[in-house]
Amino acid sequence: MITPLQKLSTSFPQFVYLGEQLQCVDPNGLKCAVHGMYFTNTDAKFLNEFSNRAYVMMQLRFDGHFGFPGGVVDAEDETIVSALNREVAEEMGSTRADVAFRDEDFVVVHQCTRSRYLLYFFTKRVTMDQFEYLERTTLKAKEYGRETMGVVRVPIYTMEDGFRGLPAFLTNSFAGNAKFQLLSGLLVSNILSWEEIHDALRPSCPSSTSA
Repeated sequence: MITPLQKLSTSFPQFVYLGEQLQCVDPNGLKCAVHGMYFTNTDAKFLNEFSNRAYVMMQLRFDGHFGFPGGVVDAEDETIVSALNREVAEEMGSTRADVAFRDEDFVVVHQCTRSRYLLYFFTKRVTMDQFEYLERTTLKAKEYGRETMGVVRVPIYTMEDGFRGLPAFLTNSFAGNAKFQLLSGLLVSNILSWEEIHDALRPSCPSSTSA
């Protein structure tokens, strides 16, 4: 039976779906990278009209692409998840145990057809207080202004023209498979349905938009 993430993966053929269990792949000497998505659910509405549903955190990277906190797994890292938490400490300045990623936060692993890297992805639901703490502490992180240029909240809503909001955000440039990771995080966290994700991927930029 094809899972929703397998189905979503067909839109990103350069990344081969490997599985949704953390131990489903033996790295066998392959290089690995790991990234994680923080989010918090909310009932807030933008302009009192468009439901946010959740606040989802992404980074603006040094290279101008959007991505998630994380990076390459080093030989010194004991596990995949410990590598992710090390990167979170470096890029976001957080070492708090209550926002640390755990094995149970794992979502999916892919392999890049070009680099052959194994790409691990985690999501973690946090409280609004924890989310705002992560936003604040990023400004004091070791890599702030170097590897990362700050964090952003992804607009989850779609406005009345069918483009502004998430569809417009998805036209940005993303690092590696971060665009797929964002969509998979929205899907497995029940923030958006498969149909809503499909609709968000479909629109093209209108010839003009209002300010």
